[in-house]
Amino acid sequence: MNGSVGDNIFILIILFSFAIGTIVALTLLNSFNTTIQQAVPGFNNSDIGNATALAETNVTTAFDYGFAFVFLGGNLIVIFLSWLVRAQPVLIVFSIMGLFVMAVFAIFFGSAYADFASSSQLGTVASHMPILDFIMSNILAFQFIFGVIDVIVLFGVGQGQGNQGGFNSV
Repeated sequence: MNGSVGDNIFILIILFSFAIGTIVALTLLNSFNTTIQQAVPGFNNSDIGNATALAETNVTTAFDYGFAFVFLGGNLIVIFLSWLVRAQPVLIVFSIMGLFVMAVFAIFFGSAYADFASSSQLGTVASHMPILDFIMSNILAFQFIFGVIDVIVLFGVGQGQGNQGGFNSV
C-alpha cells in the first residue's frame, strides 16, 4: 500500500468484514453455549456454567476492543504511509474523487451493517459491543475524516521544498 485514498477503502472493507464476522461468530458461540446449558441438567448453577458465562463476556469485550484497535491502527498506518510518499499536486483531483468513492462505500457498508445488526437474532450480540456498534454506525464520518487527513498529509508534506533543502531532488 502507498497511503492513498484507495487504502482507506481497503480499511473500510476490512472493518466491515471484521464487524460482520465477529457478530456472526459470537452469535454462534452464544447459540452453542445455550444448547449446552439446556442439554446438561444443572449446568447453569455449576462452576463450569459460571465460568462459561464469564468467558463469553470476556470474549465479547476482547473483540470489541480488537475492532477499535484494527480501526485506529489501520487508519493511522495509512496516514503514516501517506506521509512517506511524495505525490504530485495534480493528483489531488483524483484523491478528492477517491474520497467520494470511499464515501459511497461507507454509506453502503454502514447501511448494510445497520440492517444486519438490527435483525432479531444478531442484534443482541451487536448491542453488547458498544465500540463496534458506534464506529460502524458512524463509519461514513470517521472514514471521511481519516480520508481528508490522509489527503492533507499526502499532498501537504514535502511540498514547496524544491532545491532549498529537505529532500534532495535529482
